[in-house]
Formats: sequence, C-alpha cells, structure tokens
Amino acid sequence: MGAPYQGRGFAKSAAGMMKQWLRQHGVRDFTAHVHPEHLASAAVAAHLGLAPTGSLEGGEAIWAETCQPLG
Repeated sequence: MGAPYQGRGFAKSAAGMMKQWLRQHGVRDFTAHVHPEHLASAAVAAHLGLAPTGSLEGGEAIWAETCQPLG
C-alpha cells in the first residue's frame, strides 16, 4: 500500500475480501509474516483474526489462524 493511501482501511478491506474468497474456496489455514516494527501490518493481521504464534522466521513474527470449515 502506498504511503499516501495508508490509514484509510484499504489494506484491511482488500485482505478481508481475499480471506473471504479463500474461505469460500476451502482454505482454512492463514499465515502472515509481519516485521515486528511494522504496526500497520500487525493491525491488518489482527483485523483478519490472526494472532502472533511466538515464532520468528527471517526476523519476522509469524501470525496464524486456523478456521473451522464453512457450512
């Protein structure tokens, strides 16, 4: 997301729509790699329902969620 567009909810909205589409197509496991200092990315991950796992990979925190099957 370009800096002039940050803080307007575009990333949360786009990521939410993508997650919804993926869920409708059977995806249940979601993972995000978030740099510990990037609060905006952490906010998007939290908005999607992901939570930090306590694991790090390549200096980035791993956030994850496993959803129940739809229907």
